[in-house]
Amino acid sequence: MFINKTINAVSFGEVLFDVFGEEKKIGGAPLNLALRTASFGFPVAMISAVGNDEDGKVICDYVRENQLDTSGIMTTQDYDTAIES
Repeated sequence: MFINKTINAVSFGEVLFDVFGEEKKIGGAPLNLALRTASFGFPVAMISAVGNDEDGKVICDYVRENQLDTSGIMTTQDYDTAIES
């Protein structure tokens, strides 16, 4: 589909869990943009922060599994990973 796949992209902003009743889904518009861009084969890095908790670990694992560079995702002791309901 795309001839030039050497374009590098960075997405900056929230990574979080969206909660719909009993269901939790990884989300955040900047993360969704990064994941979609990476699905076309472009190298993408995510810049954000997560808490030093199980939710943060799950998000970082998911981001890595989906081929995003996680070196710009900071883990903080000061705040829990965001949950939006």
